[in-house]
Amino acid sequence: MATLQNVSNIQFRVETLVARDRRKRIKKDEAGYYINVPVAVLGIISQNNTYYDVESFAKQMTDKNTYVNKVLSQGKLYGEYGHPSIIGLSIAEQVDRLSVIVEKNISHHIRDISTGPTLENGGKLVLASVKPHGPYKESLQDNFEDPTMNTAFSLRAITTVEARDNISYRWMRKLVTFDSVAAGGYAEAAKSYSPALEHFDVTVEPSNGQVVLSQVALESYTDTEINEIFGAKQALKITRVTTLLGSQASIEFQSSLGNRSFYLDLIRE
Repeated sequence: MATLQNVSNIQFRVETLVARDRRKRIKKDEAGYYINVPVAVLGIISQNNTYYDVESFAKQMTDKNTYVNKVLSQGKLYGEYGHPSIIGLSIAEQVDRLSVIVEKNISHHIRDISTGPTLENGGKLVLASVKPHGPYKESLQDNFEDPTMNTAFSLRAITTVEARDNISYRWMRKLVTFDSVAAGGYAEAAKSYSPALEHFDVTVEPSNGQVVLSQVALESYTDTEINEIFGAKQALKITRVTTLLGSQASIEFQSSLGNRSFYLDLIRE
């Protein structure tokens, strides 16, 4: 389905203001966070015919005065396990329930949120670092680790709504959080759409002074001939390259930024 607004130039990143390991890993990192988890999609209509205005969505993330930006940068953004129930509530009660994260329902903490790659349908993924936490920690953890379960998320927001050609067009007034749900509005807001992860580390082995360069990449394939060959809905390709260098060495490699060179000269005591 084609996008309604151009999202190719939309970029944002908000993260908790604490020191953290910035390396991307295939599995959860040392602090227990799953990296690059899709939690929403910009620019496309959801499965329940809902469309969120891109500009108002992006403003919620980029404006430092919004609720979600404040709590996220303070390390206080949590999400619940399941959609908040608002059936039978008055409008005022619905707004109150949607605005509050109930502690007994917490399943995860969100450390950072950023825009991800553009999808084939023109939409842009919204990614987060998510750590299972709270009373429903084990339920979410089990969902993340089970390959037969497609962990899904759903955004929670207070919006202004207008009907347009049977589409619920919504402007964000307050983005509250991203909840872990059985089935979200966006099919792409689930772990099966997590983009390829890469990390590049440089370490020094204390025993012999060698420099170790380690590069890991993960590629995910869906709906391709590879999947048909293996009879699987999703196929993963993991690549790891390790290079050992002596006390003095020069290395050149290709990256998305072009050719880059390093000259390493280690000083031993």
